[in-house]
Amino acid sequence: MGKIELAFCEEDETYRDRFVTYLMEHRAKEIAVSAFSAVKSFVEEARQRKFDVILLGKGFAKVAEILWEQKFPVLLLEDQEPLKVAEDDACNGSTDMRTVFRYQSMEYIVHEILAVSQGNEKKGTSSVRISVMEMIGVCSPGQCGMQIPFSVAGAQYMAEKRKVLYLNLTEHSGFMNLFGLDCKYDMADLVLRLRRGTLSQEFLFQCIYEMDHIFFIPPFANPENLHEFLFSDFLALLQYLGEKTDFQLLVVDFGAGLDQFSRMLEKCTNIYCLTRHGYFYECQTKQFSEYIDRCEQKNIKNHLHYIDMPFSAKNIRCSRDVLRQLLYSEFGDYVRSCFLGQQSQEKR
Repeated sequence: MGKIELAFCEEDETYRDRFVTYLMEHRAKEIAVSAFSAVKSFVEEARQRKFDVILLGKGFAKVAEILWEQKFPVLLLEDQEPLKVAEDDACNGSTDMRTVFRYQSMEYIVHEILAVSQGNEKKGTSSVRISVMEMIGVCSPGQCGMQIPFSVAGAQYMAEKRKVLYLNLTEHSGFMNLFGLDCKYDMADLVLRLRRGTLSQEFLFQCIYEMDHIFFIPPFANPENLHEFLFSDFLALLQYLGEKTDFQLLVVDFGAGLDQFSRMLEKCTNIYCLTRHGYFYECQTKQFSEYIDRCEQKNIKNHLHYIDMPFSAKNIRCSRDVLRQLLYSEFGDYVRSCFLGQQSQEKR
């Protein structure tokens, strides 16, 4: 996938310069930005070039409506924070121009730029199908506290060579708080639209956020929504991701009580089951193993790896960058060896 061609139109010189500087220093590999301070210069350039996204700020309000009516991928910077769209309106599909509050984190503004670009139907969709997309699952019979750190760290390592999407299907995961994230949408918003047949490619990418080198969809905030998440929803989501994105690997954290759990595991090319030393944990692992033996999906056992976890979540410290704390430690080395196949893994 090539760089996103962004036209940034803004008459405020200070804001424009800071915006362009941020993109050049932090997102140059993904976004090629062309900045314009006047409508005339932008129009002349736009006649000769095709932009994937047109970001319009101060001084460009009049041209915004014209571009929007002509179906250009437009994102409008506003001085006031946009009101939250009502759920029913969002499900039926909004016809309003997409707006973003100009005085907020650059990470969020970039996220909106990526959503508009990747959701633009004129760009076409990826030919990647779920049948060729690898999926790695992580679970723990005793609800190991290190499950999410293990999965996220592993996803980061796998992202060194592939484009990775992380999904969390655990109850009260704490994922957002752990990594200091604040996102507008979560899995419930996406699944609701998927069920109603109103999910658009553009909204899909609004639900996909980025953390360092991996992408993620925020987990269900309400556990009741997670408990209502069916195997059919899971399949529909995988199919949609396969048709509308170019992710090469899914890393999924599985929790307890999921609908047709064994059939979900069957979709994984590798499954990491986290265990701990001690008689109590061994009893839980034994019961899980017996459950797998009884499953109709006999091939699960061939992809199942039991990982004894010698680390504890109590050692994780509150900091601005928990992820780096995990990656650059003995725990990070251990996870890397597991995911890259260097760690001796016992199959039971």
